[in-house]
Amino acid sequence: MNISKNRLIISAKPVGRFLMDSCRWSAPEVFPLHQILSSMLGFTLPLVIGIITGHVPISLAVAFGGLALSSNTGETSRRQLQDGLYTLIAGSLAVFTGASVAGNGLWSFFIIPFIVAFAGLVGGINRIMAWATTQFIVFTIIATNFSVHKASPLAITILFLIGGIYTITMSLILRTLFKPVSPIGEASRSKYTAKQVLTRWCKSLVHFSGWLYPARIFTCLIIAEIFEQIYPHHHGYWVLLTVAILVKRKNDTMTLQIFQRAAGTVLGVIVADIVLLWSPSVWFTVAIIAVIAGARPILKQAHYISYSTAMVPLVILLSGFGKDLPGDVISDRIITTFIGCFLSLTLGYWFWIKHSLKEQYLISKKHSQRLLE
Repeated sequence: MNISKNRLIISAKPVGRFLMDSCRWSAPEVFPLHQILSSMLGFTLPLVIGIITGHVPISLAVAFGGLALSSNTGETSRRQLQDGLYTLIAGSLAVFTGASVAGNGLWSFFIIPFIVAFAGLVGGINRIMAWATTQFIVFTIIATNFSVHKASPLAITILFLIGGIYTITMSLILRTLFKPVSPIGEASRSKYTAKQVLTRWCKSLVHFSGWLYPARIFTCLIIAEIFEQIYPHHHGYWVLLTVAILVKRKNDTMTLQIFQRAAGTVLGVIVADIVLLWSPSVWFTVAIIAVIAGARPILKQAHYISYSTAMVPLVILLSGFGKDLPGDVISDRIITTFIGCFLSLTLGYWFWIKHSLKEQYLISKKHSQRLLE
């Protein structure tokens, strides 16, 4: 069997090249003013209202809806609305699921990895499902560690929905004001019927590659859950969240982006925890959140590692908003993030590459033999 070693980029990338590529800054093709403003307002306005009215926990749940929709973009307004609706549905299901199973001990230990693995399996149907299930996985993990005093999972989900609807509405209005070119566009249509898509997906499940992503993320989450059970008061939740952020569907190469995401996640945790250790006022925290949220649309185009860094501080700052966190909590979170990165890079990627490449080789060989016949 002759599998090209060129695909294992990890061994071919020297450290100097990695640092050089990671520091390279690309000038944004378009200055996304409407995205910047909608992202900032999606986070900060609910928090401001919550501070003024004295209902900060409720405003945090609404702000998490803004987090889910803040990165939602599209070539046209209709495409943005379409993707936003998918994100809203996936995020709402995730929040309800995570809030429902949270705090149930061993039940959570068993059910979360299976739910996430099933979502990963369903995500193989098409591009839309892949995007939606990725959002579902991340926000399910977030919701397991988020609560509003005396609020039911349904109430938290409704608050999340309010934040998401507000953010996508604000984004579409600002898009019309600041980006009038092609405001509507045509709706994207698949060239395949639903039956063809489902048939193709079912056929993919015959091969191990169809089960590869669920197997990868399930393995990582099980190990993460075991860690949390063994060390219950050391914020093992961050191992789960790091795995959910880093382990993506594509696994054929260990590309530079994987390591950039890992480095960005670690940097994001360190930066956010330094801010919380400083114990700034709630208004200054809102200002920091606004700056980070507004920078995300620019960083998405200009610098991938900085974009990867930006989401984690937002989650941490929202989770710790208005709280005085002791130093051991911050150190635990940094350590568990490193553990999550190690799990993701090893059991999430490296361990499975050989199996993935081997199956691709066997499939291509079988296909070649059929052509010769």
